[in-house]
Amino acid sequence: MTTETVRRKDNVVRVEARSVYNKGVGLLCRLKDTGNGYIAKFPSYSSQTQDHYLCMEYDEAEYLYAALGAMLEK
Repeated sequence: MTTETVRRKDNVVRVEARSVYNKGVGLLCRLKDTGNGYIAKFPSYSSQTQDHYLCMEYDEAEYLYAALGAMLEK
């Protein structure tokens, strides 16, 4: 059983925390297809850090996907 729920609606994908996370933690990542690439938002649940954004063109996202696939391979 995974600890995240992934939902897609139109051009937005949301990764949301399930009940095993700390109370108050909901959205883990929001990925939007802008038509030119992707914008990913990783919200911060700390008053000491800001939300983190990652903006990528389609080719950059493909390279990152390939690199993460190799990195996460076991």
